[in-house]
Amino acid sequence: NATDEYQMMIQQAELRYRNLKAQGDINATNPDSCFDEG
Repeated sequence: NATDEYQMMIQQAELRYRNLKAQGDINATNPDSCFDEG
């Protein structure tokens, strides 16, 4: 079902955002550390 896939995508995006936000809060003193690879 396309709706289920969409819901899963949103959930994964929220989890990813939460993880990135947590990492950002930890690395707030060095914001460039997240973007070394890019």
